[in-house]
Amino acid sequence: MAPYGLMSPAQMVALTFRRYLHETGNDPAHLADIALAFREHAQRNPRAVYFGRPLTREQYADSRLIADPFRAADCCLETDGACALILTTRERAQDLRSSPVRVLAAAQASGPGWGQGPMGSHNMPLEDYASVNSRLLAREIFAMADLAPHDIDVAQIYDAFTGVVTMALEDFGLCERGSAPDFIAGGGLRWPHGDLPCNTAGGLLSESYLQGLNLVVEGVRQMRGESTAQVAGAQTCLVTSGGANAHKSALILAAEIA
Repeated sequence: MAPYGLMSPAQMVALTFRRYLHETGNDPAHLADIALAFREHAQRNPRAVYFGRPLTREQYADSRLIADPFRAADCCLETDGACALILTTRERAQDLRSSPVRVLAAAQASGPGWGQGPMGSHNMPLEDYASVNSRLLAREIFAMADLAPHDIDVAQIYDAFTGVVTMALEDFGLCERGSAPDFIAGGGLRWPHGDLPCNTAGGLLSESYLQGLNLVVEGVRQMRGESTAQVAGAQTCLVTSGGANAHKSALILAAEIA
């Protein structure tokens, strides 16, 4: 794609999101609400790169255009850092100091004919082009967990770019097709009063970009009741992976019930 000028992920993903806007008749104004919500969550998280650096709607609007409609504030951080997870048996986890968290489901899948998607070819099937290639994955993971999208209490959605969040909400059945922008603009992702608080540590946009693993760590914190933006009574958490290429993965975590 380089001879045609596609030299960065922001440019590549902007094309798929522009197609989404065309197909659904939505406009990109709601993207500001994603960036603002996640930056607001980061203000409660001392680990976040943007902790102590709030974002206003005016600052969002003034951030430079990177690849229409994505502005600088729509693009994730570049971060050096690390995080880790320890997985063990349920029996052994009962003896540990920290409250165990159950992995209800974990899956990896790709829609047919996707190839490398916008990161490699842009030759995806038209009916799946304006998506994050997670519709098949969503069916698999909810069936594995024996849950439905409305059973999810909190989500950690891969947010390399704000538009990826919009499309992921619909791919995973958390919003009906074309309805995610209104849900977002209405505060649906915000802690503490949103219907589905999302990226409660700040996400890749405002906490750090650690290939998305920090989203899993925050999901664990939520299920333990240890998040800096704890969702009251949360028992289930959906965590999703990258939004621009093949072989998507996702987790559904659950709090351990004594």
